[in-house]
Amino acid sequence: SKSMSLKKTLFKNTTINMAGYIYLLFAALISIPILIRNLGQSQYGIFIIFSSFSPMLSAFDFGLSQASIRFLSLPDLDLEKRKRIWKTAISGFFALSMVVSIAAFLFLTFGVSRMASISTIDSSSFWLMTILTCAIVFFNHLNTGMLALPQADQRFDIYNKRVLIIGTTNTLGLAAISYFFKSPSYLFTAQLISQI
Repeated sequence: SKSMSLKKTLFKNTTINMAGYIYLLFAALISIPILIRNLGQSQYGIFIIFSSFSPMLSAFDFGLSQASIRFLSLPDLDLEKRKRIWKTAISGFFALSMVVSIAAFLFLTFGVSRMASISTIDSSSFWLMTILTCAIVFFNHLNTGMLALPQADQRFDIYNKRVLIIGTTNTLGLAAISYFFKSPSYLFTAQLISQI
């Protein structure tokens, strides 16, 4: 029956989501001490300051992703209307990605650059990390929009694969990279690659 199938799908998707979050929790618990040991407290602190911008600014999608998912999942939507909604949503996500990236750039340039802990890094490293961070923010917002269509089609496997790839890169992957490269710039490069 249809209600049993819906319950089964809901249970399966919820279980997969929870397993993914538990995996990422344990991956973070493993990788954080490794990152601190390999980078040192000062460099790790700088890494955390810069890397906090992407999750912090991801909250500023102004409901666009939820609205896109809601409208794209309506049952009586014909293909032409669906394409129009999708194109509008992607344009909105692109514009929003640009705005939050610029906001990140301005905040890093005029706010973070004045922090005492940031004064320990040279100017070229600061600008490289600023550009990489802004690119990560941009692609993170854009990817959120790109995932609206699979989510509307109840293809949570695609969403979960993205979370798994990016989450693994941001935890275990960065811990492994930090064994070889002691600069946060290399870690941001890996994060950016995982977003693209």
